[in-house]
Amino acid sequence: MPAKSIKRKLQSQKYTVGRKKGAAPGITVYYNPATGRELGRAPNTDLSKIPSMVKDARRAQQIWASYPFKERKMRILKIRDYIVDHADEIAAVVSNSSGKTK
Repeated sequence: MPAKSIKRKLQSQKYTVGRKKGAAPGITVYYNPATGRELGRAPNTDLSKIPSMVKDARRAQQIWASYPFKERKMRILKIRDYIVDHADEIAAVVSNSSGKTK
């Protein structure tokens, strides 16, 4: 298949996410753009829940800001260690989601 045809096919998939392969309304279906393979499904967020989610995020930020520098540093280093320890898994997810090579 010529590159232009593949590009058009992938672009058209972008606009049918959630409506392909029998997806229910309110569900988003994620595909690997390079292969068209389904990666997963997730329920769409109910818009009425957004204010509560923003309120929770603001509360979490206040808690984070209240931690002393040493505590925040320790937590960030723990996240860094997790990323380093799981780099191959994370790279695979990013690769599948973007359609790009690792």
